[in-house]
Amino acid sequence: MTSGKAIDFWCPLVRISSHEDILTRGHQKSIENGLSQKELVLMCLLGEEPSHAYGLEVKIRERRMDEWTEIGFSSIYRVLSGLEKKGLVEAQLEHNGPGATRKVYRHASKGQAALVSGLLERIEEVHPIKNPFQVSLAYLTMLPRDEIVEKIQNRGQAVQSAINEVSQCCQGLVGCDYRLKGSKTGLAGSDGSDGSDGSKQARTEHLKILFEHLYTHLEAEQKFLRVTLAYLDSSEGRTLFKGRDESKDGG
Repeated sequence: MTSGKAIDFWCPLVRISSHEDILTRGHQKSIENGLSQKELVLMCLLGEEPSHAYGLEVKIRERRMDEWTEIGFSSIYRVLSGLEKKGLVEAQLEHNGPGATRKVYRHASKGQAALVSGLLERIEEVHPIKNPFQVSLAYLTMLPRDEIVEKIQNRGQAVQSAINEVSQCCQGLVGCDYRLKGSKTGLAGSDGSDGSDGSKQARTEHLKILFEHLYTHLEAEQKFLRVTLAYLDSSEGRTLFKGRDESKDGG
């Protein structure tokens, strides 16, 4: 049986088999001593304004946050209950029509400090890449080259669709292009104002940073796919699959 240490051969820099991996150390610390990602998302939303659970669910759905965070609609009540037990949020019953009440949650006195700490920790953390795509890349020569090329081309189309979706989403939230433009990026409006006019663009301008991060990863994926296709079409790339392709043609 292969030992765990043998896996280090595949990725010696990341050392994915080591429990002391520097890339996961920060993540473990934040889970043990701070906020989980689900808790952090809800704390962020409550930092905007107090809300009941359904109001949080609506925001998550409208912003499609469930697509890029680990938060799910079914876990909102459980996570809020946990935050309340930790003393990070407090709930107050409010009347909502005749005979109806609902819990409205807001930050407790130490909630803001926990939120800031959790956000800052996530900025410096680096997580190992765990992508099913990497399994196929590791055993690529087990596959017919022509079919690999077809699947990579399909993947490229999917990545382009994702880029288009990021652009549309940014247009909807920020009202402009998602690419950063130097000093015009930030909480201030694109015209250099301080955002005090309350316009949608001024209030959401900082989200460009989020969309830039998403786009940068997708752009890097596109570049990788183009380079890979070029390599597979080269004489060196074709040599890797020569035996398999000849066997396929002969069979």
